[in-house]
Amino acid sequence: MTDVELAIIDQFIVRFSKLQDAMGAKLFPNVLALTQEHGDLPTFIDKVNKLEKIGAIESASAWLRLREMRNQFAHDYPDDPEIQAGLLNKAYGMADDLLDCLSHIKVFSEPYRAM
Repeated sequence: MTDVELAIIDQFIVRFSKLQDAMGAKLFPNVLALTQEHGDLPTFIDKVNKLEKIGAIESASAWLRLREMRNQFAHDYPDDPEIQAGLLNKAYGMADDLLDCLSHIKVFSEPYRAM
């Protein structure tokens, strides 16, 4: 694999992970605040379930799978190219789901931003 190909793969991993993390850490709490649905939600799973209930995300379980994918990237498997390839292929297949979730939240939040 060339240095350019490695850089492209690395950027994919970084961008997937950063987007997923930013959505969970920043966007989700702001959507809950915007909709005034933030209430008593002590755990991240409570927040994700509330977002699904109000229609901000389509599926809490799908989001948790995206989160798990990001967590798997945090582990380095330098001696196992099969694991690395499997993770990359899985994440590549999930990238559209991550972008779809972001688009869904944008559409969901439009009426609230007009207020």
